[in-house]
Amino acid sequence: MLNSAIRFVVVCLGLFLAGCSGEAPSESAESSDEQTAFLAGSTAKGPIPAGLPARVVVGLFEDTGGSWMKSSGVRWDARYRYLTKGWVNNWGYGSYDGGFALSYFRESDAQGFVPAVQYYQIFGEPGGGEAATLQKLQNAATMRAYFGDFKLLMQRAKDFGKPVMILLEADAFGFLQQQSASNPSAPAAIASSGVPELAGLPNTVAGFGLAFLQLKKAVGASNAVLGLHISAWASGKDIAAYSVTDSLGPEVDKVYAYLAPFGLGANVTGQTFDVLVGDPLDRDADFYRVTQGSERWWDASDSASINSRSFNRYAEWLRLWNVKAQKRWVLWQIPLGNSSSKNAYNNGGPGEGYKDNRPEYFFASGTAHIEKFADAGVIALLFGAGAGGQSSYQNDVYADGQLFMKSRAGAILNAGGVPLATTSTPTCSATAGTGSGLSAEYFSGTALGTRVLSRTDANVDFQWGTAAPATGVPADNFSVRWTGQVSPRYSGAYTFYTSSDDGVRLWVNGQKLVDNWTAHGVTENSGVISLVAGQRYDLKLEYYEGTGGATARLLWSSSCEPKAAVPKAQLYPLATTGDAAVYNFEAGAQSWQASGASVSSVARSTTRAFAGSGSLQVTLGAAGDGYAKVLNPSVPAGATITFHVWVPAGSSLSAVQPYVLQGAAGAWAWTGSWTAASALQAGSFNTLTVTVPANAAPLAELGVMFSLSASGGGAAAFIDSVTY
Repeated sequence: MLNSAIRFVVVCLGLFLAGCSGEAPSESAESSDEQTAFLAGSTAKGPIPAGLPARVVVGLFEDTGGSWMKSSGVRWDARYRYLTKGWVNNWGYGSYDGGFALSYFRESDAQGFVPAVQYYQIFGEPGGGEAATLQKLQNAATMRAYFGDFKLLMQRAKDFGKPVMILLEADAFGFLQQQSASNPSAPAAIASSGVPELAGLPNTVAGFGLAFLQLKKAVGASNAVLGLHISAWASGKDIAAYSVTDSLGPEVDKVYAYLAPFGLGANVTGQTFDVLVGDPLDRDADFYRVTQGSERWWDASDSASINSRSFNRYAEWLRLWNVKAQKRWVLWQIPLGNSSSKNAYNNGGPGEGYKDNRPEYFFASGTAHIEKFADAGVIALLFGAGAGGQSSYQNDVYADGQLFMKSRAGAILNAGGVPLATTSTPTCSATAGTGSGLSAEYFSGTALGTRVLSRTDANVDFQWGTAAPATGVPADNFSVRWTGQVSPRYSGAYTFYTSSDDGVRLWVNGQKLVDNWTAHGVTENSGVISLVAGQRYDLKLEYYEGTGGATARLLWSSSCEPKAAVPKAQLYPLATTGDAAVYNFEAGAQSWQASGASVSSVARSTTRAFAGSGSLQVTLGAAGDGYAKVLNPSVPAGATITFHVWVPAGSSLSAVQPYVLQGAAGAWAWTGSWTAASALQAGSFNTLTVTVPANAAPLAELGVMFSLSASGGGAAAFIDSVTY
């Protein structure tokens, strides 16, 4: 984090030129290249949604009809409330038209605040509470009514016409991950809800997330800032309260892998969520200590270990998510207790409520901590009690006798707040490749069936028109599969584009970025993925041509890479790379062994290979779980192990899990992550990873676990090119 004093000098210089009044810096000062380098958030990834203030937004919960914020004299930025089941007709006191929400939007705007709502409806739908979240998604009637209400919200947001933050379903996505066993393809009634705008979406829990994006798009509510809630406990480990010594990266990866198909990654709607939403804690910290004997206090020291219950740990979790998703953060429902709170139920008396240190962390001593969180991707801090009896800004009397938020946060906000860098200049240092193109297989027919030609294509930049691609390949009704690896020249978020006539599918590093397997004229599709310069990532592009003109192009762009066809030097054909992986199975099984009911045996095979000519054949046995594994591997702590796993079609395989098992010195700790078979591409190698914990003891095992719902009948899976 840049020194806050330096930032203050730069900001105050802009103010000094206007007399250093208490006003916010001028627009011209905020947009200058020199100042941008010193503003908060200059290292954060992803765009700030259009229309939001160019400073860290600070807001409060205030119900409809409230005026305390306006009368406080503080330049608050945002005002929020909940919308729970029944809001659409004002809980029976109004028309079924969503006018209640529009009134709140306009009331907030008239008082000078950006309106925000926590859309908290799914738990109030009939059929149970939090534990029935998945069950509700599988009820078509429930989903039809639910999305009918949300469509009205989008229509009222469009009527409002100014930025409004819609923070979606706190904790619901975390419960869905747990109730669906981390399977985004678990069934749900989305298209089958009968809502016309959702007809093209998948009937999966991931489709639930996509439905919000589709309805916003269909209605045209481009001013609505949609936020996807990320629960810190969704992976099964509460990284903020209990699992405070676990490595953060693997937990972020688990939840991101689950939520990417919900609308964080490229998808059929062509839209993604605008921001991530987090809630540091739902009650004052000492409420838990006093009433439950549970510790929720965070260490505010700037030197606190990331492996401790601390603000530093939470900020690092936010930063990892910001980098992974390329999205900014809105923190919501931040507790309001301070060190002078009385640790008593808040009935409205001075200082009542429970102690917490979050307001003091951000506002008691300058802006350094706000800047730190801005650098982790935070663009908004919204404070409010999560339940009755908690501390409130209306009576949060501090040691000096003043209301804490009004006096301390007010001083910072009335002096202009903490300006945000709205743009940043990337450092672009290229890592040139030495590749020779991609392996290309041409097939007669549109289903990648009978291969008629194999060759290496320098890149994919073809506009064949009505001509045949090559001798022996028909001009119509053909298909192509390009496979190999791609190596980016720069680190950062890359957008891959396909321009095709007709169907196209693209995977990079095992992530499907484009899926438009339909007959169409020349159409551009795209997807975004974060890559590291110089590293090689698996790439597969499939294409088919029906009749008429034929076009197949693969392009990319990043903040440093102008949009252009992916060049030959950055592409590597599998056919010529051999296999230099640690476990490549070119000369044998390399001490791998079978264990458990579902894995009958393992052996080297030349039937299939991801690279080179050999792989490890895994013969599937009885129902249950089994392992293909190697003992006592020499893998450094913190390393990410990549497996390429081929799975058969039509088998009883239900899930696979790459894993590592620490030895006795590590208390036999297990690290792994299940992937449902429905999320894998049958008949193809899939890229799976597991990260060894940073503090891991020497490993006792690494391998892949296979779970079968019934006998495998001797079907075979294959493992190849295991690298770290």
